[in-house]
Amino acid sequence: MGFKSDTEYLDFKRSITDFLWKEVDPLVPQMEEKNHIPKEILFPKFREMGLFGLIIPEAYGGMGLTTVQYLPILAELSKVSGAIRALIHVHLTSARAIVCFGREDLMCLKKGPLPFREWSQPEPCFRVIFRGLLPGRS
Repeated sequence: MGFKSDTEYLDFKRSITDFLWKEVDPLVPQMEEKNHIPKEILFPKFREMGLFGLIIPEAYGGMGLTTVQYLPILAELSKVSGAIRALIHVHLTSARAIVCFGREDLMCLKKGPLPFREWSQPEPCFRVIFRGLLPGRS
């Protein structure tokens, strides 16, 4: 998602910030008490907001944010929850490494680009390794 203006990016960043404080922050005490991230609640929302694809190039279904655009969002994630920040950041850096160093034939195959923003499983970035290689996997 190439932003056409700084205002467009700032609006996007504001929507992420609002989402984090309104929908994630209220769950943090429960997450810390139970030592559990409620992925069934949060992952679909993260997917909808595009959090799983922030630094993934648009060609692979991501947002394509630059480092300068990504770091303020990462900082906001840190303010809300270290666990959520770690989850999102580890996913993104792992997925980005696969995009940068992975084999193109495994990432695209004949099914089109990988839908990074649509993933909502706990190990989303590693699914690329198996895409189309194992029976029943897509």
